[in-house]
Amino acid sequence: SNASKVGFIALVELLKPLGFPFIDCQIYNDHLGSLGATYISRREFLDTLAQQLRYDTLRGSWARLASDENRRS
Repeated sequence: SNASKVGFIALVELLKPLGFPFIDCQIYNDHLGSLGATYISRREFLDTLAQQLRYDTLRGSWARLASDENRRS
């Protein structure tokens, strides 16, 4: 019953060292809040998104990234 939580936590742990500033959950709800989601204004979202779009896109196999992260643990 907690598989989605485990998967989400694994994703967050993978993205943190790569400098991802946020995950766009689209709509806040209690379930996402229990995982640490917080509401931000549309203005803050657009500002953060515009700032992040200045960086190169992460390309390639994300499976490789996950295995690289597992080796660091």
